[in-house]
Amino acid sequence: MAFITIDDDIGIQLGTFAFSFKASGSIEKGQAVRLVDDNTVAATSAGNQDAIGIADYDASDGEMVAIYCAGNIVRCGISGSSIPSVGATVGAYKEGYLSGDSTGRNCGIVVEAPSSNPGVGKVLLI
Repeated sequence: MAFITIDDDIGIQLGTFAFSFKASGSIEKGQAVRLVDDNTVAATSAGNQDAIGIADYDASDGEMVAIYCAGNIVRCGISGSSIPSVGATVGAYKEGYLSGDSTGRNCGIVVEAPSSNPGVGKVLLI
């Protein structure tokens, strides 16, 4: 499964600003990311990883990328065994998606569920 394309703005309702991190590998707009080194993030690749936020735009290895973290409502990719309902908690999943199937730290609450799986949903980052 490849990560879906998100054409709309990632930030929906901003409570705080985005933080700048260095990209480790390619990161796509709307992907969940995790810390991998000092001030460095990579797209999540498994359900047991701890996502810290959502990428605001595409970035290549070594480039700086803005990451929305707790306190913001963002568009992001949601996938998994089923579509999580509004109010469900989600965490890191394969290929930068968020999912209710995560065994890592929950990093968001679904405020608008996607209409398909995988799909684009809106999440309040926690």
